[in-house]
Amino acid sequence: MHYFSKVKNRILKIISLLFAINLVLAISWLTYVNNHFTQKAAPFADATIILMGNFNSTYTALGNKTLRRLNHALQLYKQGFTATFLCVGGSRPDKGVYGAELMKQYLISQGVATSAILIEKNSFDTQTNWKNAKQVIANQKWKSVQVISTALHLYRLKGIIEQYPSPLNITYLPISLSQPNPAASYFELWFNVHYDWAAHLSYLLPQATYSWLIKVIRSQN
Repeated sequence: MHYFSKVKNRILKIISLLFAINLVLAISWLTYVNNHFTQKAAPFADATIILMGNFNSTYTALGNKTLRRLNHALQLYKQGFTATFLCVGGSRPDKGVYGAELMKQYLISQGVATSAILIEKNSFDTQTNWKNAKQVIANQKWKSVQVISTALHLYRLKGIIEQYPSPLNITYLPISLSQPNPAASYFELWFNVHYDWAAHLSYLLPQATYSWLIKVIRSQN
């Protein structure tokens, strides 16, 4: 019994050490990514792009991650930094729902005019978010945009955008970590960091493999 007790204690110590290392790395990454964005809202942008975050567990409403981005965008709207919104992403045809449409409905419920909201509802991941958003930007002949999401998401998006330089003036506006609306738990922040790590790793896959995998996870049928 004494032997098994010693083994158990060693295992617990190893698990505790690994968790502590993981926690330090997660906090360090989150801090680094947030410090990467020091821009403030532009005096005025042609449009504010809001990237889809999540749905609730039953895909009947927007999740808190998305609501935080929308509420951040509404603050800019009320302060006169933008007059037009482009809601992007959340295509889940297998669930019978499109996130961009729900985002538009939320903005309207908060007093934004329908005419001030455009949607791009067919994208389903960060790569297709920007690919499809670029087409809307070109069609609208916008010269400047502000992009709203979490810092983790924006950091990945910025990497994708910088692969194809353009004269478009882009301001990245991450939602607040200190006062998000709705509030975020520490566990949610920890989970989001690990989700972000997984997303970065997925980009290392061959493009064909990545495209197949993301469509398996987020079926577009």
